[in-house]
Amino acid sequence: QPQVLIVHTHATECYLQGDYGYYISSASTRSTDNTQNTVRVGQVLAEVLNEAGIVAINDATQHDYPNYTGSYTRSRQTIENYLEKYPTIQVVIDLHRDAIGSDGVKIKPTVEIGGKKAAQIMILAGCETGSVENFPNWQENFKFCLQLQRQLETDYENLCRPLLFKACKYNFDMTAGSILVEMGTDANTLEEAEYSATLLGRALTQILQPA
Repeated sequence: QPQVLIVHTHATECYLQGDYGYYISSASTRSTDNTQNTVRVGQVLAEVLNEAGIVAINDATQHDYPNYTGSYTRSRQTIENYLEKYPTIQVVIDLHRDAIGSDGVKIKPTVEIGGKKAAQIMILAGCETGSVENFPNWQENFKFCLQLQRQLETDYENLCRPLLFKACKYNFDMTAGSILVEMGTDANTLEEAEYSATLLGRALTQILQPA
C-alpha cells in the first residue's frame, strides 16, 4: 500500500533546459508540459522510492493551472481524496521550485555531488502561532523535517539550504509527515533538479525503510 504521496500545488513551475553558464531572460518559468516542470521531478523521486520498496504516488494534477489563485485549496482536495483512498499514506510531499533573485539577477543554488551538479534543496516547515490555527500536529511535522534535513546533510553535504521554519500551514495539518520541498530555482536546469530528486529519494529511503 502507498506510504508516500507527492503532489504539486504549483505544478507548472519549470526549469532551464540547459546549463549555458548564464540565465536566459526569455526562458519561461512556467510550463504545462509535465515532462518539463515539477511533476517530472516528482516522478523521479517516486521512482527512486518505489525501487527501494517504498510505495509512492506522484500526482500529476496541475493545481495552479489555469488559475493560480486557489492552488492550495485544490491541492488540499487532492490530498484528501488520496488519504481517504489510501489511509496507509504517512508522508505527503508538496514539491515546488523556488525563485531567488532581484533586480534582474537570478540565483542558482547548486552543489556538486559525485561529480554532478545538483540543485540545492530547501525544506519548509510550519507551526501554529498567531494567525495560524488548527495545526495540532505541527511539532511532529517539524521533527520529520529536521530528521530529513539531518539525513540529507549527513549523506550529501551542502545539498540542503537552511531549513525554513515559519508560521504557516500549507496543508501540513493533514498528516504528521507533511512537508514542502523547494527543488532548486528557475535558474537551475531540469537535469540538476532531477538529480536532486534522486538524492532526496535515497535519503527518504534511509528514514522510511524499516530497520
